[in-house]
Amino acid sequence: MFVFGDSTVDVGNNNQLPGCKPECRADYPQYGVDHPSHAPTGRFSNGYNLADQIAKLLGFNESPPAFLSFPAGGIIPRMKDGINFASGGSGLQNQTGDHQCGGVYSMADQLEEFKLVVMMLGNGSYDLISRSLFFISVGSNDLFEYADAKNPPPNRDDAAFLKCLDDSYRTYLQELYALGARKFSIVSPSLVGCCPSQRAAALQHDNDLDELHCFRPANNLSKRLYTLLASTLQDLGGDLDGMHYSLCDSAGMAEGVF
Repeated sequence: MFVFGDSTVDVGNNNQLPGCKPECRADYPQYGVDHPSHAPTGRFSNGYNLADQIAKLLGFNESPPAFLSFPAGGIIPRMKDGINFASGGSGLQNQTGDHQCGGVYSMADQLEEFKLVVMMLGNGSYDLISRSLFFISVGSNDLFEYADAKNPPPNRDDAAFLKCLDDSYRTYLQELYALGARKFSIVSPSLVGCCPSQRAAALQHDNDLDELHCFRPANNLSKRLYTLLASTLQDLGGDLDGMHYSLCDSAGMAEGVF
């Protein structure tokens, strides 16, 4: 299992990133209180996160370890179980998270690190990678920064922005496929406008609230991006021989909860 994405699946990479601001590191006491260790583990969670839950369903004890937790010589032996490349605050766009976090691994960075690992593995990489699950949860931070409830951008072109994100996603999936990946599990961004910070900012600034009392523009972006991703995955599934995928509609699931 190889994991890519943001804070929903990061298990400690940000704690090791030089220049990453304290607010984008998960090494504070409130993190991990319900983890078996009862201590911060690099997860932006009180316990296990989304990557852990999926890994446990696959028979692992938890998510694969963070890429940056390995010494240089310890990466290859761990390839048989997988590696987690996710970085909290990151996004599909290279600049996402830079201002807020001061330095994160974008999706492009994460793929570059994975490519280096594949090169290190050499001829034995293809069979292992083709049988592995590639679990990806990313995009929320791109939407957060674009649809800022405190200061929504004037005259924005939502369709062009979403197309840019979808095109980036397509490119990353094609690159992983070219490296041998065949099994993909994709999680779309949830209702980002319902996050407490977005709801509070929308209320404070009297911005557009939906029926859930959440920031409507951000939630609409989440829903539209899911539709684009569904179409893109259907296209890729038809064009790329042997590609299999699942796509989780996080926005739809969250609406059911609310």
